Amino acid sequence: MRIRLTLAATAAVLLALTGCSADPDAPASRPTASTTAPLTDEQAQECTDEVYAHVTANNGLGLDEQRPAACEGMSDDEYADTLLAVTERVNETAREDLQDQIDEAAEDQ
Repeated sequence: MRIRLTLAATAAVLLALTGCSADPDAPASRPTASTTAPLTDEQAQECTDEVYAHVTANNGLGLDEQRPAACEGMSDDEYADTLLAVTERVNETAREDLQDQIDEAAEDQ
């Protein structure tokens, strides 16, 4: 069950990253160019932590959704990279959990 929820959240994030939307003719909600200063490593980590908390709580985040407060200063590209990194981390954790379950089931036989 947990894996299904993780996969559903991951799919939602990936769809958002590929630019899929219900209305392809709708204008983008944010400009593509950023005029903000680069974030510090600490600010970037805070954003990553907030995104991870949202995604693992099954509250998918996408490029068109409200950004967590720690991510407000990021450019669209930086934020997309953060979403992708978090998605990869969630997927890796789910794969490890699944492998652990397979190993346990094999030991029980």
